[in-house]
Amino acid sequence: MVAPGYTESIGNDLGITGADSDGPSLPENDKPEAKAIALPNSQVRIEFVKRNFDGVLIESRRTGEMEWAQLGTDNYSPYLDSRPPRTQGQPEVREYRLRYLSRDEAVGQWSDIISVTTTP
Repeated sequence: MVAPGYTESIGNDLGITGADSDGPSLPENDKPEAKAIALPNSQVRIEFVKRNFDGVLIESRRTGEMEWAQLGTDNYSPYLDSRPPRTQGQPEVREYRLRYLSRDEAVGQWSDIISVTTTP
């Protein structure tokens, strides 16, 4: 039985239907979608879709860094990275990746890496 007002588009948004889906996806297969937008003063706004999860875990690294650093978790989009630049007044490249949270546990796959150049 289908709920009144239900459409395939709604099912696609929820991740429960689609051309390549045989039903609900398992959490270990889910991967967040996000984008990063450079703002003035070296801030970066990260917009993400949390779907039916509790939130996301956000990690970042800057040019020259090999290891990812955890920035925190967020339950509501957007997340604002307001760290000062490593060199005052200079733009820098920051990379981000996100992973879904379910009951405070990271689940699923890491998002694609998002790269943005800050604006001083």
